[in-house]
Amino acid sequence: MINASINTPAKISAKSLVIGDVSKRSLGLDAVDNTSDLDKPISTAQQTAIDLKANQATTYTKVEVDTNIANLVDTAPAALDTLNELAAALGDDENFATTVNSLIALKAPLASPAFTGGATIDGADILHLNNIGIEVQPWSTILDDTTASFTTAIALAITDNSSNISTLNDDNTVDGSVAFAVKALADGAVATNSADIAANYLATPHNSDSIVICNDGDNIQDKYDEAVALATGGLYGYADLIVMSGSYSSGSNLPAIVGTGNNYVSIIGVGNRDHIEIDGISLWGNYGLITNVKSNISIGSNYADIKGVNSGTSFTISENFGDIIDCSAPTFLSYVENYGLIEGCKSTGTGTNRAFGGVAISKNYGTIKNCTAKGEFSFGQQGELGVTENCVGGDKAFAASSSQIIFDVDGFGVRGTYKNCTAGIKSFFGANETSGIKTVDANFYNCTAGVNSFGFVNFSNAETHFSGKAIGCTSGNNGFFRAFNGFTKILDGAVIENCVGGFNSFANGVNASNEGVILRCRTGTFGSGAFSVTGTGIVRLCLDANFNEINLG
Repeated sequence: MINASINTPAKISAKSLVIGDVSKRSLGLDAVDNTSDLDKPISTAQQTAIDLKANQATTYTKVEVDTNIANLVDTAPAALDTLNELAAALGDDENFATTVNSLIALKAPLASPAFTGGATIDGADILHLNNIGIEVQPWSTILDDTTASFTTAIALAITDNSSNISTLNDDNTVDGSVAFAVKALADGAVATNSADIAANYLATPHNSDSIVICNDGDNIQDKYDEAVALATGGLYGYADLIVMSGSYSSGSNLPAIVGTGNNYVSIIGVGNRDHIEIDGISLWGNYGLITNVKSNISIGSNYADIKGVNSGTSFTISENFGDIIDCSAPTFLSYVENYGLIEGCKSTGTGTNRAFGGVAISKNYGTIKNCTAKGEFSFGQQGELGVTENCVGGDKAFAASSSQIIFDVDGFGVRGTYKNCTAGIKSFFGANETSGIKTVDANFYNCTAGVNSFGFVNFSNAETHFSGKAIGCTSGNNGFFRAFNGFTKILDGAVIENCVGGFNSFANGVNASNEGVILRCRTGTFGSGAFSVTGTGIVRLCLDANFNEINLG
């Protein structure tokens, strides 16, 4: 009990405050519950509400659920990111693993597979089974036939029909050759002798490949014919005959390869060219590449490239529309009408071998360059657009002889352009030995020849006229339209410039005349008579043998 009065404000001191019985009621706190929250009872309604809530320890939040689903789908394509789609992809087969294992069990193992029934190899050539990794079993295993007659037939097939079947295996082993005979027997053949096997081989269709490989010891004509057959039935009409190092002969006087009609087979040597010896290639119309072989060549009309062919005797093509590059022979293109390119070729024969169109009625309408000929009368007649450049010939080269050339009714026949060419005596029409007027309408640039060249005449009743250009050229004595017997004339409009001639050059002599232009040239003759001028002709800034300047006309 508190005795102090609280009616009026007063200070209460600790000494005057007397606390007796105190209760919550006396303090106005009778409604206050001092029980801790953990010990307070829960009402039924509260418990019901709590029971409806998820346990946080065992429940994912929405963020956690979305994250887990995204991790499950990961980068699966849209067509396979649901269980239903996965099931559909497996064919709704709940035993999919068992089904797949059963199917795998039906397949042959890679190691020593065993087949029942007929085996079909799509796109594989039966001739080259070994090359695709298929092991051919021995006869007794495959056919269960070990009779002496059958074994004899096998041996005969391998030996006397090697051109047909020995290439089954690159090393010509028995197991390789068996592949073909098995195929023949599977087609219903009765193999009683090698002829039966060969006949069934020929009756067996080839695959779509366009390559035939010819090894040393093969009959190259048979291989060529096989390639022709592939080209005939091929998608593009062409095939390749790959010739490995070896020596290939026909066994007769005929060439080793003889083609009839147009040839669409490329003949390609693999290895050292001089070790790929073919005893002649004879074709009529050639549309196939021929390269890197050692063989004589005889072709009617060539429309393809011929490269790197070394001919032991002759290289002959009547018409050329293709490129002939880096080829050689002792007798090389003696007669040819060239409309294409002949480059880097050599004629190694000496004597009167007439290389590069040296035979009469040959003509170059195309280009001949960087070529060499040792023999006489090489590099014959040219058409107006023909070009011969950077070539070297022997004596009487570069349209040298009137007997090499077909002249028109007006006497024209020496035409075209010659650049940077070198030859011996009587070259560049230096041997006119037929009666009548012959006109040289060609252009010569930086060419060099021996004596009696560039239009020299020494034949009674022969007459050479010049209507072209000779610039930067050099000749020995009697050069540049000198007449000894017969006649020469440099026509109005012709030009000879910056040239050097030996003694009696530049239309010198009583039977020679100059109506053209001779400019800045030098001769080996002395005095003002070193050069000739008649009619409209002029000589300017020229030098005689003593380097005296001569100007005439």
